[in-house]
Amino acid sequence: TVTLPDAGEAEFVPSATSFNLGSVAVGATGQAVLTVTNPGGTADLVVSGVASSNPLFAVSPTNATVAPGGSQAFTISFAPTATLFGEQATVLTFSHNAGTGTTAIAASATGTGGRGDASGDGSVDAIDLVLGIDLVLDRVSPTVAQLASLDVFPFAAPDGALDVRDLTVLAQAIVLGEWPDGALPPLEATLSAGKQGTDAAGVFEIAPEAIAGGLLFRAVHDEPVRAIQLSLRLEEADALVEVMMEEVARGEAFALVHRFEEAGLVRVLIYRIDGGSFAPGAYPLLRVANVSAVTPATLRHGLAVSQGLERMPVRLLAFTATGVEEEVPGASALGAPYPNPYPAGERGALRIPVELSSAGVVRVALYDVLGREVAVVYDGLAPAGALEVEWSASERGTVMAPGLYLIQANVDGRMTTRPLIVR
Repeated sequence: TVTLPDAGEAEFVPSATSFNLGSVAVGATGQAVLTVTNPGGTADLVVSGVASSNPLFAVSPTNATVAPGGSQAFTISFAPTATLFGEQATVLTFSHNAGTGTTAIAASATGTGGRGDASGDGSVDAIDLVLGIDLVLDRVSPTVAQLASLDVFPFAAPDGALDVRDLTVLAQAIVLGEWPDGALPPLEATLSAGKQGTDAAGVFEIAPEAIAGGLLFRAVHDEPVRAIQLSLRLEEADALVEVMMEEVARGEAFALVHRFEEAGLVRVLIYRIDGGSFAPGAYPLLRVANVSAVTPATLRHGLAVSQGLERMPVRLLAFTATGVEEEVPGASALGAPYPNPYPAGERGALRIPVELSSAGVVRVALYDVLGREVAVVYDGLAPAGALEVEWSASERGTVMAPGLYLIQANVDGRMTTRPLIVR
């Protein structure tokens, strides 16, 4: 049954109720045309205004008069910015004199190439970091757009060049979920985004198992990977996450871990700044202490980057309680440094806790992300038990530029590493 308008009424009939403007690069504007007709009745259709729930979307014109039997074209535009991009959506509310007086039109689009999005897929993640590493190592030449997206150091006034300091800022933004100015990068894109193809090499699996005092997550993959990015939900407020990879302990790879206690979320980013890969196999990846083995974790988002810069799907395998608890071999003896971040130029001491199961030789050193030794914090014999090393950059005459550093402890030949952020 078709209900015709009474004589003297106007109609608002849109050509569609939803639009997808596709991918639009920062600096460009995507457009779509909505045609509104007034096919019945005898009154003019008067559109008095259009409101958008997202400022990146606009409509032109914002008001119009459509005679009976006539039509009006409205242009919907989308213009992403360097800090507002990624998957975006809006509701466009047209106010008029027909029917209920308003009509909602949905629109969506994906902004690409914003701050940190070197791959141009609309998200800021480990793929952009790996691509940035290749650009810094001169494996490929950056495009103008890539240089603009990755040149983030010094943050307030980029210097027009790419180096490891830009990658440090990018890595921190991925893990912290925000840039130094508080802007939020689009994170955790779906597998359908960007460079993901149907021929993506392999699958990256994470297998949880019970250990003494918590859980161990083992990585299992049959293809080399260049970076690993995870978002895990751990409800326990005092959960502690430690990266167990041997490459990290040896200083060949870097790992950043950040816990959002209020959200029960932990973000982990592991990568090699030298452009190398993590070899296929099965090995300890993460140790999580102070958590229940009944409901170990849920994987909110996972991304492994293949050698071809493809997104490898990450799968968290089902947890099976074996009833056998074991200690993790080679567990870290290096505690979390504090304060972390450490203020540049700080005269107060940086405290680095080290736990020794027995008396032995301890060497604690500080390295930059290129693997260069910045300072030796402690080198000598220490008794069994808790050792707290104190160190002050200003007192030792060490210049600490803002960025990411690694603290490495060698306790009788066993090395463990912790990240230190200097701001």
